[in-house]
Amino acid sequence: MVEITVKIMKIIFLMILLTLISILYRSSTVYALTGVTTERVITIVGAPSEPPPIFSPSPNSSSIPSGPFTFFCQKDTRWSGTPYACESIAAAGCGPTSFAMVLSSFGKDYNPTQAGKLMSDKGFATCGSGSRMEYMLQIRSFLNSIGLDPTDALTKSGQLDADLANKYLNPIDPKDKYLIIGSSARFPSCNCNHIFVVEGYNPDNQTITVRDPVNCTNDGQERATGRSYPINSFNWLYAYGLKKIGS
Repeated sequence: MVEITVKIMKIIFLMILLTLISILYRSSTVYALTGVTTERVITIVGAPSEPPPIFSPSPNSSSIPSGPFTFFCQKDTRWSGTPYACESIAAAGCGPTSFAMVLSSFGKDYNPTQAGKLMSDKGFATCGSGSRMEYMLQIRSFLNSIGLDPTDALTKSGQLDADLANKYLNPIDPKDKYLIIGSSARFPSCNCNHIFVVEGYNPDNQTITVRDPVNCTNDGQERATGRSYPINSFNWLYAYGLKKIGS
């Protein structure tokens, strides 16, 4: 009887011991896991933030820097609905948007809304017909008053003069470079009467680099394609060069 009692007590002791060991083990595991979790949280919270994107648009304009050039999109929702020429900049604002590109590229702080107001106030916008751009580009006194030096007409018989394009877009001194505002009655990107900016000319293959105010997304980002055209692959209505006075 005593022997049985001893055995029962040993069994009870072993059970108690195993229970204590189990409790201690689980407490240690929970602590360890909690410590790992807490450490990870601290690491995440304290970690440096993601690096900023390589390009971040200016808060004041939807522009894409390309060297000294500033691009604007007439479909940008920040000004696409702005009234212009009894329509809107999205519908009829290729003129002021192109003009804003030139002005901004030469250090003048204009977006399409501001350029449109300037052109409207000076009588260079026509209700239902868009911009009187060619007329404006011939008013040297007006262009001089806002710090721009214009060239004479660069087209003849519906063609852009390649020698003049090379002269004004590829000068010996980069400070003498002009930008060209041109127009076509059937411009390829829209098959419509359209105004755009010519930024460059490659005489080797006779192609121009066009910054087209509708070659973009609605958030104002210029598309990487649709910029290069053979110089006379479409009919030109007019083209005039503009440069900052004193540059």
